[in-house]
Amino acid sequence: MVMDFSHRCNRCGQCCRTQRIPFNILDIFDASAHMSMKPDEFAEKYLVTGNDNDGEMVFLVREKPCPFVLNNLCSINEIKPTTCRTAPCITIVLAPRRIPCGQAWRYVF
Repeated sequence: MVMDFSHRCNRCGQCCRTQRIPFNILDIFDASAHMSMKPDEFAEKYLVTGNDNDGEMVFLVREKPCPFVLNNLCSINEIKPTTCRTAPCITIVLAPRRIPCGQAWRYVF
């Protein structure tokens, strides 16, 4: 089954302000190198750990809004996290149920 899904980002910053953005391990290494930090220093300063719906550990930004959003734009755009690069096409699994990213703002983590 093919779903008709369209989304156009209007750069409102809604995703960045209302969600605790997940970082995977590669995102952490990329962001820490970009900021001239060690990965563990980056994680300690910007991230907390949590669990997804399957009980797997995930890394989330420590606060909302995302500390890397500036004037509704990503200040680390060149190396922004996978979730942000693939939005709204990736599924957020931290919400109460699996939902398209374009609607994930309805759920506050």
